[in-house]
Amino acid sequence: MLPHLRITRVLQLVDLLRTRPPKPVRTLAAALDISVRTVYRYLDTLREAGFRIEQDEHGRFSLSPTNGLGETLASAARARTQTLLEDAIERRRQAWLVEYASAHSGKVMDRLVHPIGFTPGNVCVVAYEPAVDRVNYYRIDRIRDVTVTDEPYALSPRHKAHAPDFFGFNFNGQYLHLEWKLSARGRILLLEQYPLAESHLSTPDDDGWHTLAAVIHDWAPARRFADGLPDEVLWIGR
Repeated sequence: MLPHLRITRVLQLVDLLRTRPPKPVRTLAAALDISVRTVYRYLDTLREAGFRIEQDEHGRFSLSPTNGLGETLASAARARTQTLLEDAIERRRQAWLVEYASAHSGKVMDRLVHPIGFTPGNVCVVAYEPAVDRVNYYRIDRIRDVTVTDEPYALSPRHKAHAPDFFGFNFNGQYLHLEWKLSARGRILLLEQYPLAESHLSTPDDDGWHTLAAVIHDWAPARRFADGLPDEVLWIGR
């Protein structure tokens, strides 16, 4: 299916779900002229994009009334972005991430990428960016729009994905070994900002301190966090 037709069907599905009464999946499939299996796939896409889909005791689907107009529009934009990226991945086409807002550099710019896949929950699209010659992770909610080109790409060893560290920094060729001792307060503050750090923390010792051991890709976020809590975070072997 052409990408614009797929997007149109997803948005039509949103309209059907917003209109009462709730509808069984076969009614939705007939209205959109697609298979039942495709309806379920589109429903999953909408959930991942932030829509709250309800299913009643008869198996009929509807859009939750708690989805306000602004929230619905934002979710629809996310669903459109995700659908376009899915199309690029399926057809192995290069794509422009229009006005991508980078949290690390603070820049907003268009980026030409080779989309490869998604992280769990479709929070980020995983893509190789030729301009920097590496695979990066791009948050879906920071992409204003996507333009899928007609230019194909071939999968190569350069498309190998590396998971970002718990600070959210992408692989940049460095594997840096971070070791800390954290007080109970330091642990709480760390997990509030960086919940993925939890898997790198040990159980507390007899004095209530936790050990953190992790591989990261940049010292900057570690220094910023530790420097702000000099009595709660102690460097090991530094």
